[in-house]
Amino acid sequence: MNKEILIKTSFFLYLGGILLGSYLKITNHSGDTFLMAGLLFMVVFVVAAILEVQRSTRIAGQEKTFWTIGFILSSGLAGIVYMTLVRKRVV
Repeated sequence: MNKEILIKTSFFLYLGGILLGSYLKITNHSGDTFLMAGLLFMVVFVVAAILEVQRSTRIAGQEKTFWTIGFILSSGLAGIVYMTLVRKRVV
């Protein structure tokens, strides 16, 4: 599977699953399945993004470390920034 498709698909399924599951839980419906699927796609996205950043030759080692820490500690915020602003420069 193409890495670009894997990262983009897992990111959007992660956000969609978490947002839909959260909405369903807030409105007192069963959103557990969507939350679990969102968490699964989050793990796929974080692992794929960390591998992509670590294998990049366009960024310095310190920036690789910062992105790795960001993906682990705040995958949502780091993922949004990475996908919208930084990924073109890294790949």
